[in-house]
Amino acid sequence: MATAPGIDFMPIDEQQLYMNEFSKDVEFIQFLILMISKSCATGSVDITWVDALDGQRHVIGTTQAAKAPCSRYLQWDRQYAGQRFCNIVSDYGQRAAESCGVCENAAEKRVGVNGRAQVYRCHAGLTDIAVPVIADGRHIATLYSGQVLSEEPSKAGFERVSRDVRGLKYIDLEDLEKAYWEVPVVSEEDIQNTVGILELFADFLARLWSRLGDTVKAERGKLRGRQLAAKEFAYMILQPEAQDRGRLLQLMKQLGFVQPPNRVMVIKLQNEEEMGSSAGSFDIAFTSALHAVEELAERTKQTAVAYLQRRGLCVFFRDITDGPSAGLRARSLSEKILYEISNRSNIGARIGIGGLKGGWQHLAESYHEASLALAGSNDPVVTCGESTMALSELTTQIETACEHLAGQRIQDARLVLRSLPLLANRRLGDGALAPQRNLFSSALESLCFTALKAGCGSESVSRARADAQLELVRAVTVFDIQTAFLNASEIFAEEFRRLLAGKHEKVIARVQQMVDRRLKQGQHAEPLSLSGAAKALGMSTGHLSRTFPRMTHMTFRDYVLSRRIEFARRLLLDPMNNIGGVSDSCGFSTPAYFARVFRKVVGCAPTEYANDPRRRVAHSGVSHDANRHSA
Repeated sequence: MATAPGIDFMPIDEQQLYMNEFSKDVEFIQFLILMISKSCATGSVDITWVDALDGQRHVIGTTQAAKAPCSRYLQWDRQYAGQRFCNIVSDYGQRAAESCGVCENAAEKRVGVNGRAQVYRCHAGLTDIAVPVIADGRHIATLYSGQVLSEEPSKAGFERVSRDVRGLKYIDLEDLEKAYWEVPVVSEEDIQNTVGILELFADFLARLWSRLGDTVKAERGKLRGRQLAAKEFAYMILQPEAQDRGRLLQLMKQLGFVQPPNRVMVIKLQNEEEMGSSAGSFDIAFTSALHAVEELAERTKQTAVAYLQRRGLCVFFRDITDGPSAGLRARSLSEKILYEISNRSNIGARIGIGGLKGGWQHLAESYHEASLALAGSNDPVVTCGESTMALSELTTQIETACEHLAGQRIQDARLVLRSLPLLANRRLGDGALAPQRNLFSSALESLCFTALKAGCGSESVSRARADAQLELVRAVTVFDIQTAFLNASEIFAEEFRRLLAGKHEKVIARVQQMVDRRLKQGQHAEPLSLSGAAKALGMSTGHLSRTFPRMTHMTFRDYVLSRRIEFARRLLLDPMNNIGGVSDSCGFSTPAYFARVFRKVVGCAPTEYANDPRRRVAHSGVSHDANRHSA
């Protein structure tokens, strides 16, 4: 994850290490959250904190934990009954800042000042709990639970709720009242028991923060020593007149080289002008990218990185020298670097790879070749000289699959990826274990990088990448390697499909919400236009026009019309409404035009629909399902 509780209290140069260490414990914390949620009558727990860097409120809670892999250990299938009420109040998260956020911010400040748990009535009338996490005298996070009633729901109780939320004009009180009667009722004793459990959890998190801080300080000390050694090594390599063979061998040993490095790559990060950001945000992005590469080098065998002010970011590494996969490690390492940079920072990066050399004495040549390769191309990764024909064909196949995924052509990508093992067997040999392992490791990094750029969840991508790389390392046959890669590629393809489906579902839900709200609020003189919806969704009109029919199998105009007719069907079930009034409420120019459209869509005239009891019963069932789905 990109942040962690209490990160603002860490020195800047230790923050990334702290996030790395905290991320190792996230799944266990999620497991604890689910255990606590099962134990507490309130049914849900959230850890929240505000990151000073982005000003955003971050959450690790029951909702996220229920989707995590650890949930399978508990066979988690619970649905929190009070969630619908809270979703309506916050407009399904769209207006959380002006509703729930105001109340939570106030509670966070109160418990942070007095350092004690608090049970309070939220702005919408539910009972909530806030417990501070205090570590070394610092308020690093807040635990929230509740969203329950402490007494049985009643008409008088809902009247109080409606008065409390009267300032939130977007709330449909009819829907809110239905949800109010579903909110769980919890006794005072159960609430106090929940407070006790959350206080124990807060103490655990505080101790965890302190332990992680100590671990980070120790790791930082080791990293500083490695950085100094890498800088000295790079200076001696690139300044031949300063070479001291004995010292160089000593530095190579300190940096973990079993064999001397034989290749150099140069990483060119965007400058402040190219990035188009303020000096402060550029410095943070640049430093984050630098730390990402340094930490990757520390985890990678036979690799060292050094940032030299006038020469840039240089990576010294040992590449494969023989066989059909000669030079393939360079490609794999470059993809890993781009992946790590994009996962940590929003700064752009390009990589130039110098030629393979016979000894460390010629690494300065490899450095200059990498710099020249960068100067001669705008590609993200460019290699000095031509790769072998077999390797070129395989990397082209991988790039084609990534282009299909980025272009949302998921089935095309699947076909290309499934054909890769056969092509690898032809070009590398079906018994070439090391070359095949290197090839598919590089392909995996390319898929990861493409997934991150497309917006797939960084946590799920990182988890799939780590699992797949472990399987590749453990594989003892070429078949095992290819099976591990194909399984991983299916996971990534599914992530892309979910990303695409999730975007489509959100777009459709938002359009439906906008249309229905305009109808309920009487804004029917001018129906919602394609350009108006696109502007509200933050999309171009052309893009929405092209993608909406693929999502709904109907044009935008027909979809809006279907929602207007659906609204008319509901109004016609009320005997107090006449045809002219319903026509006007749904934005039709005349009752006659309304009747023609209604007959075309529904199959009968509005009058027939209103008078037919069988249609009334059938429509009641449809409406109930639709409302339930919308909720």
